[in-house]
Amino acid sequence: MNNPSLTGKLKFVEYQKPLLLSGDYTIKTEQTIEASNKIKETFSREQNFSVYGPRFELTPREIHSVFPPPGSRGDHNNVLPHLILNRSTLPWEREIWANKASNDEDEDKNYPCRPWLALLVFHEEEKQQGQVSEPKICTLKSNNNTWILEKTSEDSKDTNQRVQSPQFAYEKAQHEGDKVTVIDVEKSLLQSLLPTPDDLKYLAHVRQRIDDQDNLINEVAVIIANRLPKNNGTTTVYLVSLEDRYGDNQQFQYQENLGDHSFVRLVSLKSWSFSCLEPKYSFLGLLKNLKPEQSDNSTNLLLRLPPKEFPNIPYIDKGYVPLPHYFRKGDKSISWYHGPFIPWKNTTSSYQQPIHTSDQLLHYNPK
Repeated sequence: MNNPSLTGKLKFVEYQKPLLLSGDYTIKTEQTIEASNKIKETFSREQNFSVYGPRFELTPREIHSVFPPPGSRGDHNNVLPHLILNRSTLPWEREIWANKASNDEDEDKNYPCRPWLALLVFHEEEKQQGQVSEPKICTLKSNNNTWILEKTSEDSKDTNQRVQSPQFAYEKAQHEGDKVTVIDVEKSLLQSLLPTPDDLKYLAHVRQRIDDQDNLINEVAVIIANRLPKNNGTTTVYLVSLEDRYGDNQQFQYQENLGDHSFVRLVSLKSWSFSCLEPKYSFLGLLKNLKPEQSDNSTNLLLRLPPKEFPNIPYIDKGYVPLPHYFRKGDKSISWYHGPFIPWKNTTSSYQQPIHTSDQLLHYNPK
């Protein structure tokens, strides 16, 4: 049976920018009336409105899925972590450019369309060494028609640590006292991880599924990290906001005289962690290491329990395990069991096919 979710064709789109970005707007209309060259009067009116869009948090409904799965442990070291959003325009609903103030198409030549969301990947030792903090909660505060982040309780404890905190243009969608999740990243580490504006365009795209008549079935936005996880450790991925963080020089804006060991504060909208196995513990690695290269002894391929736990029992070497056995009449015993796969060629032909019940496969050894 065909899976309906896998039918149709897949189409990749570089970006999908909304007609209006998130923010506050004003419409101004004017009408001039002239009559017989004697009466001339102008009427005008202004109307304010806002386009609300996610800024400091994402609801579970807006996130389709993430990969690798949160809390998983597997062979993920060759996979770039990625996140799928249900709304295809979301990564382009805000600007990364600090000096772009309008939606004029002419400005797109100097300020190309880039996603304002990015995935940053951090390895376990970087968190242990204090190069990236655990998520913190800040509070929004209005200051001269901008939003700033008040200091956290952790900031007041460490007076020697310098932290560059972002500022945001005032929007009516946010309110003073709103909670914002942030992380602090050491500048030297952040410089090695942050994508350039030219790189950002390759780290987000729209994925559309269309039917055979080119009708759109559904579409999602995909954000991809630019760093691979590390073997034998825990990896943490943060979805961070880059809104208004890049300048006209196409570079991330750092404060003047900010040292390499100072910290930069980033808004985190989503995070998850997973672990990577060493290659020898992956499925392929386990298959390759079933038999040591230095041994020709075929018994090394047998799947069995450690012999120290069951010494001098021949069934162990043949891949059997002891299990409690409950007979139909209530008797109890111990039986040796192995699954349908055995590590040797089966020459037994005493069982008549077909087999209708499990009792037909019982074999009693009087020894």
